[in-house]
Amino acid sequence: MADVPQTLWKERHDFVTAIRNELERRHGSCVITEHGRMAVCDDYEHDTHCFHAHFLVFPGAEDISNQATSYFSSVQSFDDLDSSLKHAAELEEYLLVSPRPDRFNIFAGPLHVPRQLARYLVGWQTGNAHMADWKARPERVQAESMARRLRSTLGGI
Repeated sequence: MADVPQTLWKERHDFVTAIRNELERRHGSCVITEHGRMAVCDDYEHDTHCFHAHFLVFPGAEDISNQATSYFSSVQSFDDLDSSLKHAAELEEYLLVSPRPDRFNIFAGPLHVPRQLARYLVGWQTGNAHMADWKARPERVQAESMARRLRSTLGGI
């Protein structure tokens, strides 16, 4: 997401805001994460899979920033998406964690970051860490059902 050209920042902001607003309205909270340019996928898929935005939303989740801190050497906090991703664009690798609309944490200097870190931290926090690995537990039928509900809820987004 940090590599989105500045000419598309408004669309990026509007997209993130619309999704977050709707999910917070329905679920009370929404944690947004993205691991940018981080090689945290399986080695055999790395080149074809990892270098795109891994933008994840977790409706109803609580802040995972404190848990994420131990996996990185530094963190900087911002109060808006554009500032945080402008900073992230200067980094080789980063993890964005946004627990609320006015807090965007950019973690840098990864320290042995495991695969699916954001999913694992949210799963651990909710007692569902076993669900973090989408390869081991794809739950495709449930995922497709949820996607259909979100698409109908979010309309043209």
